[in-house]
Amino acid sequence: MTLEELIEKIEIKHGRQIKQQLIWAKQTPWTGKGIVPQRHRMVVDSLTEPGLLLSILITYDTGTHASGWWKNSEYNSCWHLSMVGMASRKRLVTNGSEYETVPELERRAWGHVVFGEHVTKAWNEPPASVFDPHRNAPASSHTWHARVFTDREGHAIIPKGEVYTLRPWDEGDSPEKVFAR
Repeated sequence: MTLEELIEKIEIKHGRQIKQQLIWAKQTPWTGKGIVPQRHRMVVDSLTEPGLLLSILITYDTGTHASGWWKNSEYNSCWHLSMVGMASRKRLVTNGSEYETVPELERRAWGHVVFGEHVTKAWNEPPASVFDPHRNAPASSHTWHARVFTDREGHAIIPKGEVYTLRPWDEGDSPEKVFAR
C-alpha cells in the first residue's frame, strides 16, 4: 500500500472523527496539567498491521513558554498528535508486549491527515528511550509524537532556535521566570 492510498483510507474511514477531535482540541487546549481528557483519544484498528489497535491522541497544547517550561516563545503552543500501538490478545501472546510502535507508513499517513498542508512543518519525536528517567511509563518506549507549532494567532510555524534558547515574545511580555532560568 502506498502512502497516498493509506491517507485516502484513513480519510474515508476516520475523517469525520478526526475533524471532531481537532475541534475538541482547539476548544479545550491542554496546558500540561492533569490528564488529557478521554475525548481527545481515539482507538482504531491499524490499516497496515492486522490485530494492532492504535491509540491516537490529538491535543492543542498551550503554555509551555508562558509557564516558564520552555524559554523559546515560538514553542508555546502546538497541535500535538501522539500514537502508540496496543497489541490485541493474539498479538500480546505472540510478541509478549502490551505496546508496539506504530509502523512508519501508518504514522506518516496519520500525520498527513491530521496536519494537512502543514505536515511538512511537523516536529517528529520518536519514542522515548527505555533509559529515559522522565518518561518511563510502559507505553513511552513505543509512543511517537508529532507537533506542528503555532504562533500567537494560531497559524502554523516552524519555530526558530531551540526550545531552551531564550527567545521572548516580540512584545517582551514573556514571564519573568523564563529570563531567570
